[in-house]
Amino acid sequence: MENWTKIFTSNKEHLIQMAKQMLENEGFETQIFNQKDSTYLFGYIYLYVKDENAAACKPLIEQFKKDLEIE
Repeated sequence: MENWTKIFTSNKEHLIQMAKQMLENEGFETQIFNQKDSTYLFGYIYLYVKDENAAACKPLIEQFKKDLEIE
């Protein structure tokens, strides 16, 4: 994905959706790239933000992970 930076990875869709909503509430555009296999339920889902917003979004994601006790 050109001009986009991966900001968060999870195998749990609800965590990706929560992070996406949090970033969008802060005014950042996001994209989800889902590589999770729907049959066998393995793989990951990736959340991306525009390159120019990555530095501003990283502390928000780190706080999100800390609040939810995610590594």
